[in-house]
Amino acid sequence: MGVVKDFLFDNAYAVDAKGAEESVRSKYPGLLHADESIELAFKDRGGKGRDKKYFTTHRILIKDGKGVGGKRKNYTSVPYDTILAFSVQSAGPSMLDGDSELVIHSTGIAKVTMDFSAENVDIFQLYQLLNTKI
Repeated sequence: MGVVKDFLFDNAYAVDAKGAEESVRSKYPGLLHADESIELAFKDRGGKGRDKKYFTTHRILIKDGKGVGGKRKNYTSVPYDTILAFSVQSAGPSMLDGDSELVIHSTGIAKVTMDFSAENVDIFQLYQLLNTKI
């Protein structure tokens, strides 16, 4: 039930960061800086979606597939030094509240909200990462 719910509610699953970096560097060679690496990687829709979130050494990079086939891409880059505040919300005990949430407030970009699977993602790992970067 968890994977189905995560797919329906568009919750992100953790994926291998090293594999994600290799894929990004081969498919989109200019997207990452030469000295930038992906520390945490996530894929939406319970790991089956086309949208991705990367927490790199320099920024948060959000890839949003657009259109019917997902051929159009929208990239949002949030450098860590532009983040003013963030909050995390852990999942509740019920089946209806099975996602964790990260909200980021930064200069130049409206509030960014990300939902993560409570079964697959440790929201406090993201909390610790952001604490070290900001």
